[in-house]
Amino acid sequence: MPFITYLSGLLTAQMLSDDHLISGVEIHCEEKGRCPSTCHLCRRPGKEQLSPTPVLLEINRVVPLYALIQDNDTREAFKGALMSSYWCSGKGDVIEDWCRCDLNAFDENGLPNCSPLPPPVLRLSPSVEPSSTVVSLEWLDVQPAIGTKVSDYVLQHKKVDEYTDTDLYTARDRAERGVLAVGEQSLRKLLANRLGAWLSGRGAEGLAVSKRIWRTQAEHLRGGGTVTGESLSFADDLLSGLATSCVAAGRSHGDVPETSLYSVIFKCLEPDGLYKFTLYAVDTRGRHSELSTVTLRTACPLVDDSKAEEIADKIYNLYNGYTSGKEQQTAYNTLMEVSASMLFRVQHHYNSHYEKFGDFVWRSEDELGPRKAHLILRRLEKVSSHCSTLLRSAYIQSRTETMPYLFCRSEEVRPPGMVWYSILKDTKVTCEEKMVSMLRNTYGESKGR
Repeated sequence: MPFITYLSGLLTAQMLSDDHLISGVEIHCEEKGRCPSTCHLCRRPGKEQLSPTPVLLEINRVVPLYALIQDNDTREAFKGALMSSYWCSGKGDVIEDWCRCDLNAFDENGLPNCSPLPPPVLRLSPSVEPSSTVVSLEWLDVQPAIGTKVSDYVLQHKKVDEYTDTDLYTARDRAERGVLAVGEQSLRKLLANRLGAWLSGRGAEGLAVSKRIWRTQAEHLRGGGTVTGESLSFADDLLSGLATSCVAAGRSHGDVPETSLYSVIFKCLEPDGLYKFTLYAVDTRGRHSELSTVTLRTACPLVDDSKAEEIADKIYNLYNGYTSGKEQQTAYNTLMEVSASMLFRVQHHYNSHYEKFGDFVWRSEDELGPRKAHLILRRLEKVSSHCSTLLRSAYIQSRTETMPYLFCRSEEVRPPGMVWYSILKDTKVTCEEKMVSMLRNTYGESKGR
């Protein structure tokens, strides 16, 4: 068997990867067996010279490298070094399906860190297109076959302010995370110095208390004294059913049967809102992975275009001719009751049909007076430039889509604060498929079918 085929077999067996080559193994490939140009016996008239593929290693089956060593002691030492390098960063030993870290493989908080905790990759669910109020997110489980065990995923979401300079926004976000990191380190030192003996003497209870104190302090530091946004624990909040009806969690199999795919659907977001979603993993020792972030804007608010056109006609009839006090109040109430997006569309229809009699702004000021007209027109400022462009479309059609999503609940009842001691992948859940209805607007210059 060619050596390159043997290496491909190792890749398939997940013994090697492009990003994590085994330390100490260096491979050089060169062709052997080419006939020299001076040899007339190697050249045959009418036939191209073939360069044979070099066979560097003859084996009958794909096996790990250490299995090729005959000496038992050497083979076991090589196996241990190979497994340690791949699964435990070369700083610990593989014991069954976990890493026993060396004495020098602990971080500043006293937590073993020889087994890497990969960051999850948060993404939009390809099966659910975001709407004005609904967004579905998903990520693959990052727990490796050997090493660290994921106990929870924490998903934070918040509505952020408008920004025009992405670099400034990114820098501000990094600064906020830096403040949080400093606060986390200070708090852990406080726990170690002043509460260490009490916590360590009470085992699980003590670590549960430290977790609650740390989360409270972290939220305080993140918001400058107030919590900004919402933080949801996948295990404690979503699977346990403590979340509201606006959020649902799911777990299914990924493309690979052994891999879990987690999903969260938000059903009560604000239209035309800029939202930031941040995800990180937590292992059974309390370590946090790096953050994964998705920032998106929800779709523009829904408008009933036929209703907007009817209101525009009604307002024109009220403004036309002599306007009594009753008609003025009716027009004012009608325009104040509709949403800002509907008001923008009413203005569009009014100017499209009746601008020759005076545009909407001028007629409103003339018929209702400057004060009432100002109260109405200032609501148009709430419509973003993006949505105002769409609301000027010639036609707006509405449609309803029904999309399936997965709703899962944990079958286990565990005491609060015990999330660190449970492996999320082993949690038994009951799942059912549910449907969510999503209304959408379609914008265009011509009517669709």
